[in-house]
Amino acid sequence: MSQKARAIEEVLRLCTSIHIDAQVLFCQPDDDQLVTRSRAIEQKAWGMYALLRDRLHELPPTVVVACRQLAYFVVNYRDTQLIADEKRDESGETPLLVIESDKCLREIEEEYRRSVRSAVVEELIFTFPEGIFPSDVTEVVNLTYAEALIDFSNGCFMSAIALSGKVIETVLSALYTKATGGDADAEKLGSDAIANKLKKSGYTFKGTMKEQFEIVKAHRNKAVHGSIVIPTVDESRGVLSLARDVLQKASSK
Repeated sequence: MSQKARAIEEVLRLCTSIHIDAQVLFCQPDDDQLVTRSRAIEQKAWGMYALLRDRLHELPPTVVVACRQLAYFVVNYRDTQLIADEKRDESGETPLLVIESDKCLREIEEEYRRSVRSAVVEELIFTFPEGIFPSDVTEVVNLTYAEALIDFSNGCFMSAIALSGKVIETVLSALYTKATGGDADAEKLGSDAIANKLKKSGYTFKGTMKEQFEIVKAHRNKAVHGSIVIPTVDESRGVLSLARDVLQKASSK
């Protein structure tokens, strides 16, 4: 895990604790302890300020802003909103402290997910080398795979899987042209037909390369053709990993 992800995780834990305390602040029957409980939340807000000071250069600006806003709100809460929030709770409304802490928590969670995805992308980066396929084909392969990684980093898992499928289809067609001199598009060959013709031509798929083709294609079809199942981050990461492995095998001698 990167330093950035660890820093976000620390503020995420503290913000979660504040949010949980906010949700139960008015649930205790002993109203005499209300101020004491609010002071305990306030102490956590001061802890938030200290954590921001120590981790400032490792945190995304959006997280810093959200945490500062929440900390300021909480530190001034007893003097500005405590009594009003008690009345809101009694009337069935959501206290402002719960609303503000929930808003901050959601922003931090999204940045945390984004930072984790970015760390995955760094592990999956791969550039298909020149000299194996024509330059224009190599450019399409690299641009498509790079775009798939960008989509994954942004949480667009469906498009990341779809582009992974396009990458392997492009590689498969290029391998067919290189091995046979044919044009898969002009011959209107599907991926199964291309794979079979490659095998008949004497091309040897390296290791589990053919099986990886099939798995990526299956996930790509499910993501694109009418499935109501939304791809998860783990599914998308797995498909990208398979696509990268295919690229590595196709480029190895």
